[in-house]
Amino acid sequence: MKTIILTFFTFIFSIMTAHADVLSDIKERGFIKVGISLGGMPMGGRDARNEAIGYDVDVANMLAEKLGVELRITDVYGDARVSMLGSGQLDLVIGNMTITEERAKVVDFSRPYYRTGLKIAVQRGSGIKSLDDLKGKKVVVGR
Repeated sequence: MKTIILTFFTFIFSIMTAHADVLSDIKERGFIKVGISLGGMPMGGRDARNEAIGYDVDVANMLAEKLGVELRITDVYGDARVSMLGSGQLDLVIGNMTITEERAKVVDFSRPYYRTGLKIAVQRGSGIKSLDDLKGKKVVVGR
């Protein structure tokens, strides 16, 4: 938990120092526009009242509280996140986004606050031991 909090405040500091003009705009208007993918718990989803919930939502709430502004969440997916950042529809995105050279030309990335890895699940006895063993096979992936 201490690591998450320290990383979170490092994240806030990097936003504040790198983009003082954006920060002053956010404070002046009184709200921050955050894009979060609400399509998969525990990172982001909706409760029975259709309210945004999840880890990324908690991070966004902490950020808005620290800045002293209202949080406005937009449910975003895929490359729409990058274009919405570029057009000013969002101030930032909190969520799963692979850092690529192409994206880094257009947006700034904070230090990751959560790391995960991908796994391949196969039926026991399938003989699949590596990615190469999947050549020519049908696979199912998360969207």
